[in-house]
Amino acid sequence: MLKKFLSLMLSAVLCASLLAAAFAEEASGEKVLYYPDFMAESEGETLVLEQEPQRIACLSNAALQVLVRCGITPVVITSLSASAEFPEWVYELPTVTVGVNGMDIETIFAYEPDLVIVGSYQKETYGQQFADAGIPVYYTSEGPSINYEQTKQTAIALARSFGTAEMAAEIEAEFAAVEERAAQFTASHQRMRMMIFFSEPGAYQQTSSGYLGSMLAMLPFDNLSDTVTDPAGGTVPMDAETAITLNPEIIFAISPTAATGEDLRAIFEEDFAANPAWQQIDAVKNGNVVYLSKEFVTTKGLQVVDSFNELMDMLEGAVPAAETAQTAQTAAITLEYPANMQEKGYTEPLTLTSAPQRVVCMSSTPVLALHEMGVPMVAIPASSVVDWPEDLAACAQQLQLSHNTNFDIETVVALEPDLVILGYTSQETYGAVLEGAGIPVYYVDAGHTVSYDSILAQTQALVDAFGADTEVGADILQRFADLEARLEEARAQLAGKTVMVLQSAPPSHYIQTNGGTLGSMAEMLGLTNVYENDASSMAQLDYETALSYDPDLVLCVGMSKTGEEHRALMEEDFANNPDYWNSIPAIAAGDVIYLPVSYVSSAGINVVDNINALADIVLNHFAQ
Repeated sequence: MLKKFLSLMLSAVLCASLLAAAFAEEASGEKVLYYPDFMAESEGETLVLEQEPQRIACLSNAALQVLVRCGITPVVITSLSASAEFPEWVYELPTVTVGVNGMDIETIFAYEPDLVIVGSYQKETYGQQFADAGIPVYYTSEGPSINYEQTKQTAIALARSFGTAEMAAEIEAEFAAVEERAAQFTASHQRMRMMIFFSEPGAYQQTSSGYLGSMLAMLPFDNLSDTVTDPAGGTVPMDAETAITLNPEIIFAISPTAATGEDLRAIFEEDFAANPAWQQIDAVKNGNVVYLSKEFVTTKGLQVVDSFNELMDMLEGAVPAAETAQTAQTAAITLEYPANMQEKGYTEPLTLTSAPQRVVCMSSTPVLALHEMGVPMVAIPASSVVDWPEDLAACAQQLQLSHNTNFDIETVVALEPDLVILGYTSQETYGAVLEGAGIPVYYVDAGHTVSYDSILAQTQALVDAFGADTEVGADILQRFADLEARLEEARAQLAGKTVMVLQSAPPSHYIQTNGGTLGSMAEMLGLTNVYENDASSMAQLDYETALSYDPDLVLCVGMSKTGEEHRALMEEDFANNPDYWNSIPAIAAGDVIYLPVSYVSSAGINVVDNINALADIVLNHFAQ
């Protein structure tokens, strides 16, 4: 509903801006042609003509579709695309062949055009000749490397240039409608691992930035090619061994030489039969290969809307339906407590009769994992440590919990949650009220610092409850496994190095043990902390004792958004008392790393990214 409302609002704004532009053009007598945003760098934002063109040579199928919609008759056109449909009168227009091998520019000149519309790939060869002849050229972007979003932008820019405000809004609404259908298709179907085979088996693969790849990226598919090559590469070479290793569940086959899907099927199945190795791929073995016509090889402008709808029609039977909401809601959920929480007395699991649909998460640590697993949250904590994903921030109320002793727990009760996730330190206050209201509460580790081991154990419990046997859950846990492997290497390189960890809000400075958030990360990297304190993970810095530590490295963290901002604060404080701070050799030598607020406390699974980034920084520091 929100998406439809935003689409209507955007269309209204577009209409208003186009009407204003139209009035301005009419007053000046000029004609302004607009370029899509992605072409602005190469072509500029607009092409301004002295007057409305009357003799257009349209050498672009993408542009021709829009011109026809706008009721404009070119004097000459390019050969028509077989996959695009036009009115009968268009087929009677004079044509000139335009392709990668060139075009007959003299024939085009003979039609005395006052505007030429042609693909930008012709600019280098023919641009100067058109300029010498005094003919303005509007360049379009076409080909298999042009993705869905660029095709959409181009169509809307053409409609703005040659049509009315209403026409531009109408075309934009058509794109919005197919995107809404794609979103619904994705929500109602299971995700699948896929690859795009381009040309013939084992020849080329296409990433999510290609024409077909960009459409499939809007559907419930994970493009495996994105994991083995640069996703921005588009259509790139591949080999059979790579495809067999990736083992896609479904394959999409396209080729510029096969007019129909059936033509392509014959080519591929002959190759599959001749090479038994292909049978090692689940998609081939199970006959789950979708053969597409060359309509899906390259953009044809507005035709992409029909092509996208046709693609979804074809996939209805090929992609399994997702678990229905009714089935999901009736499945029981059991939330076990990890060992560290059992030691605190939370020994009995929390069992829900159905999957929760209105979760309030009052602790930051579980939020990202729950979000990735699709757990519906209606409220989350406001955070100064992490920026929540945009889609989550847009739909979940953010509760001001930090340092708020007057928080009204009735605010949460009013949200009518069917599960609240709460830090165990608040059980006697907020927990008692929630449980008294009959709301299920699951308690998690909490406090100023939550250790890596605690986050891992808690994440495992959440995955077991909400993401068991799912690719998303497996991916989350794999990140921790990959990190552990990397840390083994880091520890070997950093063995024997010492560290002092300062958490500061100058002029106040605190020192962390291995129990602090940043201190525990440093220990995981293999750094030996010069400060120990069994009573507390962080204490106010004892300036006299600190002079005896002599660490190889000082890690500094505070509440600044970036490390550079914290550096400025710390160096200003160092400058206020240089005799003292320079008595610590590491600070005097500049062996200090300044870190942002995200290292003050963890927001759950983002600890993996934080530790990986810290490893990069520390290893790079000692390598210099």
